[in-house]
Amino acid sequence: MARKLVWKILFLALAAGAGVLISVKPWIQDADAQGRSVWRQLKLQQERSDRARADMRAAEKERAELAAERARLESSAGKEALARERGYKRPGETILVLGEGE
Repeated sequence: MARKLVWKILFLALAAGAGVLISVKPWIQDADAQGRSVWRQLKLQQERSDRARADMRAAEKERAELAAERARLESSAGKEALARERGYKRPGETILVLGEGE
């Protein structure tokens, strides 16, 4: 009984090893055909992944800044500040400009 178990385990281990070799070999051949080692190819993929993550973080940061700016401009205080920056005034108000006449 124990002998059969040993043979079954050995057979499964050999089958698993053969499966790994069969699945890895085409990948290695593709890398060799392109003139790159497998490790170099992995490093290039990691670098591309890192750049994509950095781009994603930058885009998310910009999106958050734009959302904050939009929220500020959609508020009544933000609308008034924008109008004043553009030179508008309320009826009856007198605008004083300080420090520009020099």
